[in-house]
Amino acid sequence: MNIAHVGKAFDLLSGGAICIAAVLVCLDVAARAVFGTSIDGAAEAGALLVGVILFIQLPASVLGRKLTSTELIQASGAPGVIRRILQWIGAVATALVFGAIAVAVWPGLLAAFGSGEYLGVQGIFELPAWPFRATIVLGAAFCCIFALVAPFLPEAEEQPGSEDE
Repeated sequence: MNIAHVGKAFDLLSGGAICIAAVLVCLDVAARAVFGTSIDGAAEAGALLVGVILFIQLPASVLGRKLTSTELIQASGAPGVIRRILQWIGAVATALVFGAIAVAVWPGLLAAFGSGEYLGVQGIFELPAWPFRATIVLGAAFCCIFALVAPFLPEAEEQPGSEDE
């Protein structure tokens, strides 16, 4: 399996989460218009989905070098050696930030899983907290790994099947 396929899988998952959020918003608006009341938990679920979408999409963005700092370095016109050094500095900084996020959220994930913690309004809309925390930990961990792998991959325009072809 090619690492680019993993990035595409993250793209597909985030696209699915965006579709779920869009359907939820449409259903909530329709319920308000037709029945005069919103769907219980729609606002909470929407807010949680934003976090899920973010941490599912970020690994694909890191792997595809679509972060703003990476694009600025590539467009800087700096000589090749300087550009590679800047890319490595950015990759290490990215890995450190996402590694810190994964490490910081890990204890909360274990606690939420062990205690059965729920998110939402008690008695009205409740979801287990651990899947959302797991999404953050896994997304941040993949970002950390992908940040260190991406500098070894060919540039997007050099990759077979890239969007630029």
